[in-house]
Amino acid sequence: MTGLVKSTAIALRRIPSPGISFIVVNAVFGAAVLVVALQAPAAVRFPAVAALSFIPGAALVRLFLGDPGGHLRDPALRLPLSVLLGLLVWLGAALSLDAIAVPLAPRNLTLAVGAMGLVLITTDGVLRSTNPRRTTPRATWLAATRGAGIGVSVVVLGAAAYVASTMTVVPVERYTTLAFTDSKPYAGEVPLVAPARPVRLNWALRGFGCRPSPTLTSIRLAVDGVATDAVAVDTTEAPIGTISGAVTFTAPSRPGRYLVELTVVPTAPDGVALPAPGHVSTFVEVEK
Repeated sequence: MTGLVKSTAIALRRIPSPGISFIVVNAVFGAAVLVVALQAPAAVRFPAVAALSFIPGAALVRLFLGDPGGHLRDPALRLPLSVLLGLLVWLGAALSLDAIAVPLAPRNLTLAVGAMGLVLITTDGVLRSTNPRRTTPRATWLAATRGAGIGVSVVVLGAAAYVASTMTVVPVERYTTLAFTDSKPYAGEVPLVAPARPVRLNWALRGFGCRPSPTLTSIRLAVDGVATDAVAVDTTEAPIGTISGAVTFTAPSRPGRYLVELTVVPTAPDGVALPAPGHVSTFVEVEK
């Protein structure tokens, strides 16, 4: 394990040009943000998450400890610190989102980590490029390449944020409600009707987040649990999303109290079934 850590550190130190490496790091970091934000397959997303953790952590290590040198060049110290501080960046991003009341959705957290990482990488690059000892043309070239790297990372991060925002599906709660509009059922009174005479009950169906169709919505009526086919239905569309209707049926010929149950099955204009509101019921008293 120690040999792997040392070999990784040696490989990192052999990157030929700090300016070019800055562009590469920003490009890799921006691509990682894009991959994770767009929910790429796990085989690609896993190393991208690792890059989102390690790259900002390594920038923090350089900001705290400086460039590798002396006893601070020990890879057994710097690499674990990079991983640990990278995880703290994720924690800081989550706490920041919670503080501003933004949902901790995967895309939101990824973009927050990307923004914090970009700040850390940019700060590290700017501090290294403004070293007063570097006043040669090579230092100017390094500063220019780091500026290009910053621009690349900003563009990639912005593109990831835009694409992620367009792909985010905002859930819309859809439901319907059904109620009688007659005064007697609302007041708890029992309508009194004559035997074998027409009975008319008015009702209203309201859609929230949806628009039921007056022509495609179906009605079922049952009297004392027995379905009634001889029903006249009138439906009209009131305000958008509301259907005002009425059912007319023949009262039973025998006197007594009967339970009338009305069921409305709402359907959208394109034929798609909408959430059903259930049924409403009322009693009807057939006089002697």
